[in-house]
Amino acid sequence: MLCVVGCDSQQAETSSLYPVLDSGMTASTDGGDKIYWMDNDRVIFVSYGPKPKTVEEQRQRKPAIYIWDTRENKIEKYADGRQLCYHEAYIRYAGPDRLPVPNTKYFVPPLYEGPMGKEKITNAHVFEEGMRKTKSGPKYQHNPYTCKTVERPAVMDGKVWLPLLEQHGALDWETDTVQGASESEQPIMYRRTSDDKAIALNITRGDLGLGNPRYYIKYRNEYFFQKLVVGKAEERDCDNYWWMTPTGEVTKGCLPIAPLNKLTGGRVMFPTAAGILISTGRLNDSDAGTAGLYLINENKAQRVLNGGHGKPSLSPNGCNLAFKHTPFLLAQRVGSPGESKLKIINLCSSGVNENE
Repeated sequence: MLCVVGCDSQQAETSSLYPVLDSGMTASTDGGDKIYWMDNDRVIFVSYGPKPKTVEEQRQRKPAIYIWDTRENKIEKYADGRQLCYHEAYIRYAGPDRLPVPNTKYFVPPLYEGPMGKEKITNAHVFEEGMRKTKSGPKYQHNPYTCKTVERPAVMDGKVWLPLLEQHGALDWETDTVQGASESEQPIMYRRTSDDKAIALNITRGDLGLGNPRYYIKYRNEYFFQKLVVGKAEERDCDNYWWMTPTGEVTKGCLPIAPLNKLTGGRVMFPTAAGILISTGRLNDSDAGTAGLYLINENKAQRVLNGGHGKPSLSPNGCNLAFKHTPFLLAQRVGSPGESKLKIINLCSSGVNENE
């Protein structure tokens, strides 16, 4: 069923434009937990088990990491843990126990990291050396793209640094290259791994803040950046985004948002093989409200998926989106009906499946 902005929310509550597969399990996207694709068929995620019926049950829940084979529709437990990060058979997660931090009174969960099946506790060097501060930030830093703990290069000492994939390089927010320009007008620098060359991107610090969405899209072998804008949508015609290749070439785009003017809530983009989806709208207590993923097509906003979908994850081929689906607001409350479950939507298939 096709839903455009303003259609009946009750009618759209259980529908999707594309086939949806339900894992039957809850998934966590809070507190550092994310959903990842291991390949085009398998999803790895964190779950705390079935939704608790009481506050006491909620306190007793323990997180674990699971692998969902979507082709066979089978789920297997991998390990106890949370705060999952996964990239190409490399895994990082926090264990269920607590370890003392050397020379302090604090305890923290053990941090496991390494090739999948061979991961080891890595907290030691982080505690002993990593907490020794450089001019800006710790000596060691977590790379969200590779899931590895990496050491800050000497050339980046004193700078805001964002490592990308190892074979590509890193972004630098603090090297000034344009004389007389304000800080917001200074270009973001891209330091390539191949030749250690620093390139001034056609993106300024005013365009892209550190907290703005940044994704590596594997099927395109490009990075996608979005500028989040605070304010009413009717005050602008479109929202800016950028694609960056591993060589540093930047292409700017602006997604028309006028069809979404009637919707409240932020607007976060998710690039896919079906186009750029926009997450926006708000859940109602007992139905999906206007919340969902939308496509702008022929100046109309088509709701591809209704409800909440915290931190979706795109498969390597760009076709499948894994997400925690929340059908209505009260489904997240202990003791209330409904439940948020891990689901996937196939954006490269036609037809409509009913979504619970």
